[in-house]
Amino acid sequence: MKRTLSKKNAYVITIIGIIQFFIFTIIAMFFYPGGTREDSTTNGYSFFQNMFSDLGMTEAYSGISNLVSMWLFSISMVLVGASIVVFVFAFDNTINTAENKGYISRIASFFGIIAGICFIVVGCTPKDLEWAYISHFVFQYIAFLSILLMGILYSIVILKDKTLLPSYAFVFIGCALVQFVYLLILYKIISVNLIVDVTAQKIVIYVQILMFLTQSYGGLKKEIIESDIN
Repeated sequence: MKRTLSKKNAYVITIIGIIQFFIFTIIAMFFYPGGTREDSTTNGYSFFQNMFSDLGMTEAYSGISNLVSMWLFSISMVLVGASIVVFVFAFDNTINTAENKGYISRIASFFGIIAGICFIVVGCTPKDLEWAYISHFVFQYIAFLSILLMGILYSIVILKDKTLLPSYAFVFIGCALVQFVYLLILYKIISVNLIVDVTAQKIVIYVQILMFLTQSYGGLKKEIIESDIN
């Protein structure tokens, strides 16, 4: 019973952590003074020309202080990173109570934890500061790749296990496909302009949000049903 309640709480924490990221970053956009990496004269935050990480800079591209947006972005990244780690522990526990236990799910969980930690680091390293610039991008690249690998490996475990709904795997696979395309852009394998780059980042991040919300809701529902039966 304690283990079930623990997993239920973990899924609730994940849902709250994901929702707060969406809300906090939206609020941060309203406080961003202006400027993009290609045009410092623009006013406010441009949804299709400003990256998410622009919100975390101490100073906007326009040269104006960006501390309000920076704190909102940093807090949201730390919380969402922590909630991903919590999700991984709960989801790994859910999978490993089913028929197919094994090293694949453990490796998937490892990548999930790495992703969560990397997002925390990204939130704590404003890219406009010299000491944080390299760390910000390196951990960002690792985070996106780790979530991709996590999703693929979890999908394999779920599809092999007849006790788990295949819809969980389809959510991971769908997100993985979107992330794979974005990684080609992120790693400069595909060359795109600013608008496409920014739009692709927005799409992949919101797809990730939807993935974690969907999987957490499904896990929470499963735990509630099982606790009622017991």
